[in-house]
Amino acid sequence: MSLEQSIDCPDCGTPIAIETRALMEGAAFACGNCGAEISMAGRAEESWGAAQAKFAALKADMLKAGEGEA
Repeated sequence: MSLEQSIDCPDCGTPIAIETRALMEGAAFACGNCGAEISMAGRAEESWGAAQAKFAALKADMLKAGEGEA
């Protein structure tokens, strides 16, 4: 499954192809037209990590609750 998308360059508006997973892992992507780079801000990475942890805990709780049903 490809998570490739695009986002408009903040400097010139040219679409920049990004891979969501790589972006979340800290990769930077450069505009092919003007060379501007897009990356995840440090604070956003922290928020993303916290959101992932909460989601994993919620999923585990839901799976655990489902084990008691039959």
